[in-house]
Amino acid sequence: MIRLPGQVVSVRESWSRFDSLYWSFITATTVGYDDICPLRKLSKTLPYWDIDAWICALLSLTLIRMLPVAISLVGSKLNLPTVLFVGWFGPRGIASVLYLLLVAHELGIDGHERILAVIALTVLLSVFAHGVSAVPLSHRYGNSSGKVSRT
Repeated sequence: MIRLPGQVVSVRESWSRFDSLYWSFITATTVGYDDICPLRKLSKTLPYWDIDAWICALLSLTLIRMLPVAISLVGSKLNLPTVLFVGWFGPRGIASVLYLLLVAHELGIDGHERILAVIALTVLLSVFAHGVSAVPLSHRYGNSSGKVSRT
């Protein structure tokens, strides 16, 4: 896990393997020493993707998003697979992300770089997770409900 960001930064910054491993280890285990610093925008984002950012992003894609959908569907008489399906593929919150980006940028909130990095991680994970799961979960849901057939 520590090595992957180093590999990405290494390629983008044209660093040696040693420098990328050193940077990954120091950044992941300390606050960094600023002796080796990425210069490109994507490379600057990666140090903010620590375990807390990953937990926040994963919770945002699952519990934080799916729980309000499930609560809003109470009394709708929908079965659990339907509620889960709607919760997973339902509201994306793109407008909320845009507003948060604008607020963080315009107000100059301290630590806005971390906020932006966590938002970027959440969006990237969402695109990946929903893209990978769209076809199999749609087929599974369709087959379980008996209303949709594969063509």
